[in-house]
This record gives sequence, structure tokens and C-alpha cells, in this order.
Amino acid sequence: MKQLYEDQWLLVGQKAAGEPIQPDKSGERDALTALQEQTGGSVYLVHRLDRPVGGIVVFAKSPWVQTELTKQFLDGRAKKTYLAVVEGQAMQEGAWTDYLKKNGRTNVSSLVPKGQAGAKQARLSFVTQATVEVEGRWLSLLKIHLQTGRHHQIRVQCAGHGLPLYGDAKYGKKHRPGFVPLGLFSAELGFIHPKTGRQMVFSAQPVGEPFSFFCHE
Repeated sequence: MKQLYEDQWLLVGQKAAGEPIQPDKSGERDALTALQEQTGGSVYLVHRLDRPVGGIVVFAKSPWVQTELTKQFLDGRAKKTYLAVVEGQAMQEGAWTDYLKKNGRTNVSSLVPKGQAGAKQARLSFVTQATVEVEGRWLSLLKIHLQTGRHHQIRVQCAGHGLPLYGDAKYGKKHRPGFVPLGLFSAELGFIHPKTGRQMVFSAQPVGEPFSFFCHE
């Protein structure tokens, strides 16, 4: 976990793709435990990134800050922007409102009709940054503004609208044998500092495949 900012109330870091955000059944080293060891104090989880997703994450250094930051994620004051590489040629911009339901047994979410038991509204908007052809298939780079925080939300909505994420073996298309990185990155995070009231904004840029397909030297 690369640290981007730290004060006595919170810490902002950049999680690597493939790194667990918190302890899980794999037993592999996770970001939360690493930060607790590095700081020598208490660090609390505020929000999550799926293991294959890299990018910006904020952690609290007290239960009070954790509660206050969590409220911002729940009521929409925290602003989350992602970069996503999807299969296909996306429209220039769009906004989707869907209903998702999580299957706790399989850890998979799906789009379901409004009103179905257990369904939760999921909203996002996007702007297409670029579209390229790679090895005979079209890929689009989207800047996504996430307005709700549902389980696997971006992955499920993109797949459900015919634009599955690059490398998404769970919701998308099959790729070549071996590891294929997931085309999703938490590129920007904005929130109000719970103690000072300042607007905090942090950003980062992804590197490597598939984002490198859109780099032109």
C-alpha cells in the first residue's frame, strides 16, 4: 500500500491491484493490516475495493472518524471516480440506474427488476475518454462517477449494458489463458475532512495493461 496522505485523523493510500483490502480467507498480506503495522496504531476500514481493483482508498484512525467518513459514502458526499476499460464501443456519455441483488452464497450480484425482494438501486454516470482497436476487438476507456456503492456495481452494470470490463472473468468475456488484469481503477476520491471541514481530493493514474492500450507516446 502506497501512502499518499496522513494526519492524526485519517490516512489515504493507493492499493495495488490484486492486494486484499482487509484480511480474507486467502491469508495473504492485506492493505489494512500492513497500514496498522506501518503506523504502529489503529487503522479502520471505511470503504472497500474489490481485490482485483487498484487505486485510491481512505482509512480512518479512530472509530469516530470511521463513522463520519462512512456517512459521507452512504449519503453521496464522498465522490468516487473510476477509470474502466470495457469491451466494445461505448457511447460518448451515459447514465445508468439499475437494481442489483447480491447472492451471498456465490458472492455474485446481478441486475434484477425494480421491486424484487433484496434489490438495491445502483446509479452511475460515465464519459468515454477514448476507443481503440486491439487485436481485432474494440476497447473503450470510461471515466465513471459512482453515485451508489453496491457489491461489484461497476462490473455488473457494465456487463449488463453490453460493455463488460476487460479481464472480468466473473461477469465478462473469456480471455487468453493465464492472468488478465481487470480493467478497473479507483482514480479519484473526494471527501470532506471530518475534523477540519476541508474538501480533500486525491487522484492517481493506472499503469500497465489494459490502460496502457490508451497511451500514445
